[in-house]
Amino acid sequence: TTSRARSLSPTKKTQNLVALKKPIHYVALEDNAADQLPADVRGLYNRLYDITVEHEDIFPWQARDEIIQAAGRRFKDSWFYGRDDRTHISTVGESDEPAGHHRAAAVAELAALRELEVAASECRDQGRSEAAWNLEVHGPLLQLGLANHKYVRRELITTAQITKAFLPPMGDYAVADYADEKMVDFALVLDPGGPSRRRQESQSRWRDGGDVPPAGDAVRDQRLADAIRRTVYGQPLGRQSVNQTSYVAISLKPIAVSIETKADGASGEGRAQLAIWAAAWHERMRQFLAADSGSSSVSRRVVTLPVVLVVEHAWVLSFVCDRGDRLEVVGDMPLGDTRSLAGLYTLVAVVREIGHWVDGPFREW
Repeated sequence: TTSRARSLSPTKKTQNLVALKKPIHYVALEDNAADQLPADVRGLYNRLYDITVEHEDIFPWQARDEIIQAAGRRFKDSWFYGRDDRTHISTVGESDEPAGHHRAAAVAELAALRELEVAASECRDQGRSEAAWNLEVHGPLLQLGLANHKYVRRELITTAQITKAFLPPMGDYAVADYADEKMVDFALVLDPGGPSRRRQESQSRWRDGGDVPPAGDAVRDQRLADAIRRTVYGQPLGRQSVNQTSYVAISLKPIAVSIETKADGASGEGRAQLAIWAAAWHERMRQFLAADSGSSSVSRRVVTLPVVLVVEHAWVLSFVCDRGDRLEVVGDMPLGDTRSLAGLYTLVAVVREIGHWVDGPFREW
C-alpha cells in the first residue's frame, strides 16, 4: 500500500526518519545478531535462524516422498519435522488413525503450496498488481502458516489509516509537525476474544449433545479480552482502539507483526512505510503507558515489533526495537521466497514460529 498524504512527505525516504522527535535508525544485523536484539525477541530470532539458515524442521515427514517427488530433489532428514513418528507409528497400532490424519493434512498442505508456487510465478511473469499478489499468494500463505494458531489471526488492513493522535511527531527543525501517514498491507494480531467466542458457541452445542466442552484456558482468554475492552472503551472518542488505527476490525486485537508488500522493487518506500507504521504503534503504546503511570515520562520499554517487507517473491524481516530515546530497525533477515517449494515451506515454518511468539512473549508483555 502507499500513503494517501501527498502534500508533505518528510519521511518518504528512510534516511529522513532521523528527523522524527523519536528518531528511527536502521542498523544492519551482525553475526552476533542475538546480542543486538532485546530479550523479548532473541528466542524468536534464534528459531528463525534455525529455519532459514539451517533449514531445520521445514517439511512434514509424513509427506516426505511426495515432497521429494514434487521438488525434484532430495533433502536432508534434518529438514523434516515429525521424524520420530516413524518409530511411533510402526510400533503402536492404535496410533494408525492419528498418523493417517497427519499424513492427509501434510499432503493437503503440499497441494496448497504447489498451487501457491504456480500463482506466484504467474503474478511475477504477468506483472500482476500488489493487490493480486496479496489475494493470490501472500494472504493464503499467511493463512496456511497460522492454521493451527487459535489466538493469532491474519488481517488484511490495506485501508487502515493511522489515527492523527498517534502520528509520530517530527523534531524541532523538521518542515512538518508530524510524519506523513503510512499504511501497510497485513497485520498479524493477537485475538484472545475470538477463540472465546468460538468456545461459547462450542459450549452451547455441547450442552445440546454435540461437540466437546470448552478448553480450560477460556478464563485466561476472557480476562485478557475483557482487560483490552475496558482499556479501549475507557479512551476518548476517536482513540478507542488498542492500535494506532481506528480500523474497527482490529480495534480490540493488538497488532504484533506488520507486513508491507510490493509488486516491484520499491523496497526503500516499503521500509519507510513499515517504520512509520511501527513508530505510530509505539506512540499509541506510549500514550497507554503514560496514562497508566499518570506521567508523560515513560521509562518502560515497548515490546519489540517484527516487521516484514515482501517484494515480489522475497520476504525479509526486521525488528523495531525501543531504545528509549530512539527506535532502531535491526535487519534485514531473509526469510524465504515464493519461487520454489522449499522456499514456500520455509515461509510457512517462519510464519508458524512467529505465531508462537505472538501467543507467547508478545501476549505476556
